[in-house]
Amino acid sequence: MITLRPSTTAERDLFFEALRNELRNDELSAVTNRGLTWDSLRELFLTVGEVRAIHVDEATAGFVWIEVHPPRLYIQSLIVNPGTRGRGVGLEALRLLEREFCEVTDTVLIGTLSTNERAINFYEQAGFVLAEDVTAPGFVNFRKSIGSQREI
Repeated sequence: MITLRPSTTAERDLFFEALRNELRNDELSAVTNRGLTWDSLRELFLTVGEVRAIHVDEATAGFVWIEVHPPRLYIQSLIVNPGTRGRGVGLEALRLLEREFCEVTDTVLIGTLSTNERAINFYEQAGFVLAEDVTAPGFVNFRKSIGSQREI
């Protein structure tokens, strides 16, 4: 069973390390070019939005950093542990968020590095479409319409 839970302090530390590992080859695009440092990025996820742990049964399988600003749900980061990928965990985490927030949001927004083909393919398979707005060079944004009028 896949569940989302508020992250503990230890899990937030694991999330930050997973995020650094995911972005290490693209640090310039993902962090520096956005006017951030690793410390300021860490401060952001500790103070803006919420980091939830993705659990498969009782094991931590990944993390999702979200911000809710009705009518939009922003997914700042979705990281599934490499050993858990390909099992539908990320897709189910997205579905759980859509179900939870469908009454207060009508759109889910998520971005990724334009070089991250794995993430781009995943978001497209999950029903997201390329958004025309650009937040930073080297990134692509996706959107998906949801809401109480749509069956999830």
